[in-house]
Amino acid sequence: MAKSTKKTETPLVIDARNLTKTYGKKRSEHKFTALKNVSLEIAQGESVAIIGKSGSGKSTLMHTLALLDKPTKGELYFAGQRIGKLGSRGLNRTRNRELGFVFQQFFMNANDTVLNNVTLPLVIAGRSFFTRRRRAMEALRAVGLEDKAKNKAKDLSGGQKQRVCIARALVNNPSVIFADEPTGNLDSATGAMVEKILFDLNRKQGITLIIVTHDEDIAAKCQRQVYLKDGEIVSDTKKSTKSAKTTKKTTAKKAPKKKTTAKKGKK
Repeated sequence: MAKSTKKTETPLVIDARNLTKTYGKKRSEHKFTALKNVSLEIAQGESVAIIGKSGSGKSTLMHTLALLDKPTKGELYFAGQRIGKLGSRGLNRTRNRELGFVFQQFFMNANDTVLNNVTLPLVIAGRSFFTRRRRAMEALRAVGLEDKAKNKAKDLSGGQKQRVCIARALVNNPSVIFADEPTGNLDSATGAMVEKILFDLNRKQGITLIIVTHDEDIAAKCQRQVYLKDGEIVSDTKKSTKSAKTTKKTTAKKAPKKKTTAKKGKK
């Protein structure tokens, strides 16, 4: 008897249902709806580009998915957990432990050392000094900046600062990294290096990568491209890969039926 194999679906890390985000008072003339009934599912280990022009709602969507802002309406689930049920402490804990952030503007303490900038999420998490140092050095090693640990952040180049930001995003072993225009302030060569680090983390470590961008080139390298316009998703496409495995249907040969002669019982 042939064994039947069930398809196992990759678990969802983010499940956004009918998200709406409105700024301004309800009856105000200045009321603005940045997101309109947006639903989006992102599976564990995916790389997703959120694309749109300025004012499309892509940054608002990222801030909402990244637990940095709350939706006006709708529900958001992270790894099956309903975010709306979390208190502020639970929300902060989830954001600190599960999410990493890479921003275009770096958001570093320029006068502090590279090492101290990278350890910041671990300080917030209450990790010990030795754990902070060990994990920060591991993260810096992963982006090729172990030798810059004692340097002041202000003495680094733009590309080095962005790599430090990636190390800071990595230090808590997140399940998701959000990158907001990660190569926007970099030259093409440095940008390519930063891209490689991010996509290697996605492919080799299985970290879910969500990139907010208007750059079609970096978006094309993601598995999915989600396009926003006027606060709504107008397109959600998944890149087809040539390396995708094709499964052949095999037809099992039927065993020949045995002729059975029923014995007649005596009446």
